[in-house]
Amino acid sequence: MGIKYSRFHPRAGEVKSGFIAVQSLRDWNEVLSKWYAHDGPGAWPDPRAADEVNAGADMQTCEVA
Repeated sequence: MGIKYSRFHPRAGEVKSGFIAVQSLRDWNEVLSKWYAHDGPGAWPDPRAADEVNAGADMQTCEVA
């Protein structure tokens, strides 16, 4: 979840890398403290950008097939 939503952070690449490196609850808390301790402006990714998490066509709608 952290990896997916890191794309909305102004420093998305660094935040994503931090979440990828997490191996423990302590690591998770450190990433949150480092990147989300202060409320700042978010970043809307380019709508044409790939969504690696929901890339499949089956994940692009809420409709029941």
